[in-house]
Amino acid sequence: MTERISTFISKMGLCAVVLAVPLAVFPQDKPFTVGIRGGFAVPQNSTLQGSYFVSYDAGGAPDDVYISGFGDGGEVALSISYTSPDGSAWLVELGARILNNKANLTLAPDGKPEVYDNYLNTIFPIAVSRIYRFFLERTSTVPYMGAGVGFYSSYWNTMHEYYPGETLNQTAESTEFTGLGLHGIAGFHRPLYYDILLEAQLKYTWIPSNVRIVDDEDGTWITHENLNIGGVSLMLGLAYSF
Repeated sequence: MTERISTFISKMGLCAVVLAVPLAVFPQDKPFTVGIRGGFAVPQNSTLQGSYFVSYDAGGAPDDVYISGFGDGGEVALSISYTSPDGSAWLVELGARILNNKANLTLAPDGKPEVYDNYLNTIFPIAVSRIYRFFLERTSTVPYMGAGVGFYSSYWNTMHEYYPGETLNQTAESTEFTGLGLHGIAGFHRPLYYDILLEAQLKYTWIPSNVRIVDDEDGTWITHENLNIGGVSLMLGLAYSF
């Protein structure tokens, strides 16, 4: 009888440990998180998205080249958040988005290079969001959604280097501009081990800008009114809760 009681107590103790482990390894009650995320970004505006087309003649030289815009790119962000017991939270982020459309060509048969290098670098030193985290039963995954505002600083550059003869020629258009933008976000975090979280985030940014671009060769200006330099980004990363 005593042996059975001891066995029963041992089994109950083991069950208690098994049930307690998820609570210890996957805590959900810590208000602060800091994290880093990275992923890809796609601009919404067709002027920024641009196009890329290169065809070659029988001698192997590019005879039809059309490269414009910046194409897809990448985004990285650092973040810190504070979550209230009711699930509402403030999220502060800083990071950068880089769009780049580049081609390195060779003008056969003489082997002279031709380079197209278009890039739009956007830094957001601060973006603030008001989000709500949904703490669900029977799962350690915590989805969230929200919206916010950010300050963005961008550098726009399009460059073409080629040899019309024996001398290298370069044409470039560039500008710098800053402005405010709005964004909506949705994502989730899921505990990996103790206070380490896996995070995923989908974000749409709307950054209206009046962009004036100067041609570095002849000094002429090109103006884009109400150009949205934002778009969609999808990022994955890690965070630490405390």
